[in-house]
Amino acid sequence: MKELEQLERVAFYLSSSKLESDGLDFLLPVSSTSIMKLHRMLFHKIYDFAGESRDVILMKDQTRFCEPQYMEEQLDEIVKEINSEATWYSLKDAAKRLAYFKAELNMIHPFREGNG
Repeated sequence: MKELEQLERVAFYLSSSKLESDGLDFLLPVSSTSIMKLHRMLFHKIYDFAGESRDVILMKDQTRFCEPQYMEEQLDEIVKEINSEATWYSLKDAAKRLAYFKAELNMIHPFREGNG
């Protein structure tokens, strides 16, 4: 594992443990601002740009992520969809919807690092 990946994991673990104990009320309702704040809280010890949306075109392997000029619109759309989600009646339904939202957010890829 690369050194940066190890640092990300350690910082994420420490920050997420603190978030869990402090509470996550700031996330709801979900907004682009709360997503940026969460990213900043999780990765501020590693990245100077934590919590800031990227302004560069990114590709990893054969995947090209959302271009910066479309990110705000795409993020707003997925945020609306998340907040309008009806109550999930089963773990299976919740897992499917959360996987969908995670995949969509990953393709928007609002940050240079720390998206996945």
